[in-house]
Amino acid sequence: MRVECYNPLFPRDLRFRMPSRSQRVLFFLSAAILVALVLTASAVAQQWDAPARELAEKIIAHAQSRSSLSLTVKNLSSLPPSRVAEVQRALESELRRRGVSLVDPERATEQARVTLSENTSGYLWVAEVGHDESWDVVMVRVPVVAPAERAPTTLTLRRTPFWSQPEPMLDVVSTADGGLLVLGRDSVSLYRVQDRKWQLAGSAPLTHPRSWPRDLRGRLAIEADGSFHAYLPSVQCAGTIQPQFNLACRPSDDPWPLSPEVNAFFSGYRNFFAGAVKLAGSGQAGDLGPFYSAAIFAQGERGFWIVAFTDGGAKLINAQGQVVTTFKGWGSDVAGITSDCGSGWQALGTRATDSTLPDSLTAYEIVNRDAVEAAPALEFSGPITALWSAFDGRSVTAISHNLRTGDYEAFSVSAVCGR
Repeated sequence: MRVECYNPLFPRDLRFRMPSRSQRVLFFLSAAILVALVLTASAVAQQWDAPARELAEKIIAHAQSRSSLSLTVKNLSSLPPSRVAEVQRALESELRRRGVSLVDPERATEQARVTLSENTSGYLWVAEVGHDESWDVVMVRVPVVAPAERAPTTLTLRRTPFWSQPEPMLDVVSTADGGLLVLGRDSVSLYRVQDRKWQLAGSAPLTHPRSWPRDLRGRLAIEADGSFHAYLPSVQCAGTIQPQFNLACRPSDDPWPLSPEVNAFFSGYRNFFAGAVKLAGSGQAGDLGPFYSAAIFAQGERGFWIVAFTDGGAKLINAQGQVVTTFKGWGSDVAGITSDCGSGWQALGTRATDSTLPDSLTAYEIVNRDAVEAAPALEFSGPITALWSAFDGRSVTAISHNLRTGDYEAFSVSAVCGR
């Protein structure tokens, strides 16, 4: 939970506040979502293309005309809504590719009513093709090919201890050679295991020209070549681990990485992101307005953001840059993870509390524009002071101030699927 430094007024819909910003936000969000979609398009195509092609051919074989056919899909299986939408899009694509003109049921001369069901051996797609009292039934069996879609699963948040110390921590990351980098208020430290214990292998001070903000935040990023960067308000540090540990800091207003694809500019005098965001490696930028944290997701063609703004509200923003929903009771820290459970994307959010009370992390799925709890809340022994998505997307780093011991504790939190 962030300690708010000031509380500007924000409208409920960012698009109507500053039209010029809306256009840039629209471009930015759409482009960022396209980046994420490219990463998943291949797997989705392999999963549904073959059965969709087979069912489309069977539907056409029993249809009397290709000029006005309606397609409806009903789900009786364990597939989540995002996967059902992918199936429908695959069927529509295959039918159109074969010259079928798809229309609304009210305008159709024939209908294809598809039901998605399943049994112990996999999925069964059944299509009723016809009109009035004349109907034919065709079906396709679809083997289960992905663990996340074999049967209904339950999601549990798993917490793995990273590091603990009496002094505040801003971020902790693992190095490729098994070490730990710890970003504190005054230094970056490297630890390695020696004689079965963590031992300090190197430390360097953080040099900065002015005093830190009251609620200091910082971010670590490991590069592919083993070097790393530390991002702090108006300061950026570059370091190396091999052949020896070193660190050099300089004044900088460069953006921080929220994810491998998205960067955001951090306020040099406050404890939040100023609002300007841009795609990594691109000059295209948008402006969300001041926010504490954000997570981006892709679900089929429906991408979305969850943004915790400095006005105290977490909001769902769609691919068009529109504020769709405001979530009540969320804290100022939100991060996204990918998993093999549910839709494959979950948002982890803190609860609305203050620095004197224990905190928790809750996993949410976005269903019909609403946030649905996907797992029991993971309780912490104090307030969560930092929450960062790992760059591989599979976990988050959560740092908590243990109110009983006084130590700062860093954990890796990921999603585990059960049955």
